[in-house]
Amino acid sequence: TFAPAMGARDTYPELRILPDKDRALTHRHPWIYSGALERRRVAALGAIVAVRGPRGQLFGYAHLTAGGQIAARMF
Repeated sequence: TFAPAMGARDTYPELRILPDKDRALTHRHPWIYSGALERRRVAALGAIVAVRGPRGQLFGYAHLTAGGQIAARMF
């Protein structure tokens, strides 16, 4: 599995989750739906992004996916 290096926070674009939309991630659900995001497009499709909650807490890392309801997949 992939594990970003220490200090990687500055190297990956951030995908921010809206308040009250982070419940699935706290239960380790691997998909992030487009309706849960502050902004939809933060990087190129397939890019690795840091997934952060509404208070800035790091949930982990994800790959951005193309269109549809699923915007990213955690890994």
